[in-house]
Amino acid sequence: MSKILNHPFNVNAEAESDAADDLNIPVCLAENAPSDDVWSDAASDWPMSYESESEIEFNVVDDNVIDEFWSDALTETDTSDEQSVESAECLGEELRGWAIDSQVPQCHLNGLLGILRKYHPYLPKDSRTLLGTPTNYEVQQIAGGTMHYFGVEKGIRHILHQIDPLPKAIHLQVNIDGLPLFKSSNQQFWPILGLVEEDKTKQPFVIALYLGSKKPANVNLFLETFVNEYGKLKLEGVDVIGKCVDIKISNFVCDASAQAFVKNIKAHNAYHGCEKCTQEGTWAENRMTFPEVDSPLRIDASFINKDDEFHHKGTSVLTEVGIGMVSQFPFDFMHLVCLGVMRKLIGFWMRGPCPTRLGAHQIGLISAALVSFAMTLPREFARKGRSLVEVDRWKATEFRTFLLYTGPVALKDHLPNVLYHNFMLLHVAVRILCCPSLCLQYCDFAEKLLITFVEHFQSVYGNYVVYNIHGLTHLANDSRQFGALHNFSAFPFENFLYTIKKMIRTPTQPLQQIIRRLSEKASVRAKKRVFKDGFYQEHKNGPLPYNVTQFTQYKQYINGGTLISLSEGDNYILFNGDIHIVKNILKDKEASHLVCLKFQNKSSFFTYPIDSSSLNISFVKQPGQSLTIVPLQTVTKVILLQYKDGFVAYPLLHTA
Repeated sequence: MSKILNHPFNVNAEAESDAADDLNIPVCLAENAPSDDVWSDAASDWPMSYESESEIEFNVVDDNVIDEFWSDALTETDTSDEQSVESAECLGEELRGWAIDSQVPQCHLNGLLGILRKYHPYLPKDSRTLLGTPTNYEVQQIAGGTMHYFGVEKGIRHILHQIDPLPKAIHLQVNIDGLPLFKSSNQQFWPILGLVEEDKTKQPFVIALYLGSKKPANVNLFLETFVNEYGKLKLEGVDVIGKCVDIKISNFVCDASAQAFVKNIKAHNAYHGCEKCTQEGTWAENRMTFPEVDSPLRIDASFINKDDEFHHKGTSVLTEVGIGMVSQFPFDFMHLVCLGVMRKLIGFWMRGPCPTRLGAHQIGLISAALVSFAMTLPREFARKGRSLVEVDRWKATEFRTFLLYTGPVALKDHLPNVLYHNFMLLHVAVRILCCPSLCLQYCDFAEKLLITFVEHFQSVYGNYVVYNIHGLTHLANDSRQFGALHNFSAFPFENFLYTIKKMIRTPTQPLQQIIRRLSEKASVRAKKRVFKDGFYQEHKNGPLPYNVTQFTQYKQYINGGTLISLSEGDNYILFNGDIHIVKNILKDKEASHLVCLKFQNKSSFFTYPIDSSSLNISFVKQPGQSLTIVPLQTVTKVILLQYKDGFVAYPLLHTA
């Protein structure tokens, strides 16, 4: 016993040789291992030596101490396990958000989880568990296709939880349109989308999604669930965090075909196809035309009573919930003006009859100007513009850019005066209606310009006053009711439809795929969506005016989605009617300012149909040399387009 007790590691010395054999220790090392005498000598040097078994019993550690030691050890282990689980949950949340935002395929995410589980065993094995992919959802057979209803209230709640402060009432825009899925198939989606006008992000959400080989066979069956839910919400509102929020549909944003389908009326190319007036169309040269500009207007009551029986195909279920079937269906700026009128005008200039067709040389010069403008357009323009040769591939935003900004400069001196003046009627009228500060004040004037454009269009281009051209005569009236044209355009909805289409990974069961992808996206923890306004990229490079030293200098400033920076294209502003180039951005605790150079020799760029200075559009030369300080909160961003020996300055009208 003494031999065992004197061994400092409490190992049976008699079993050492056998242990050496079991552990395959080389013989030379086993033979040279310390002898019992060596271990005995070493034990004598320890602070406490044991001479008898009685001493052992006297020096045994108290059982309570041992219990306390193991209790602390187990507590530390439990705490460590809890921290590991919490860490894995945080990691899983971040992985989920990353995978959904980046649309990572399941096979790739499964491979990543297999690697991460070696170090984070609490992570799930399968990507469907991580993403919360639903396995049970209802798909109805309805109106000749399949449909899943997500719900108005569900989408609104998700939006309202991210709006601060919570509004007392919200106004809902509804969009219905067809979305072809594949080039090799007739399969198409017909989604019902919603957008809360009080949401600054203008992010639509899906109310219902229909899949079929064509549009729904019965519009009332297609809309029935939506109408029933909205009727209930209209009366009761939505309870959000103990507060009742009223809900009202503001308008339906649809193109001409979708409007006719939803309202259950004749198509836009029918004799009684205009939704706004009772004019009977005229069939001429293989097209339906609407040459009159002063026909009696339709009203909601006359629509309900079906005073014009040739306008209707049946009764729409929307009438049951008090929707204004005329007043709440405005013309859509994107489809009517950008993809309709502007595309037709460019078509006349490139492929129309000889009196309106331009030569290849003029088209080349206009195209060169458009391409050169693309180099200096600011970041608010996702598509910078392309040559007229590629006009068949232009998107709606490119037609908008041409109409509102680049067109008047690129066409000047290359388009015959008669055609140019006709285009400028449209340009000025639409700019007025797109500007929030001008559309209400000068709406009557814009309406006169649009009517003049339509009348002049007939004399210049011939009998081509089709539905889109005629619709311009009613556009100002919609602006009176709903404000600037961008407030009720289909641009945000079209962007969202593109996002939905990208969610489809295989041609098999596209509806079920979208249901799963949207459910996964909804499972991500909602965050407050705010614009990242503020100052960025601090520097100390100047320039600074004389005796200005207390400010912090920055290179970028973002406000409501609009960027002002020191970079080319994003550094031009309008202040007190003058154009400035931004050279520095200053900020202190009390105020923010811009250090600028003011452009000299300002003059009007055009005088027909009004002087361009009335719209803050001007022609300027080179900037001066003296630095000036401008208050940041009172400026408007402008676009500078080179023309001859100077620049044409256009105030920016949109942020996306």
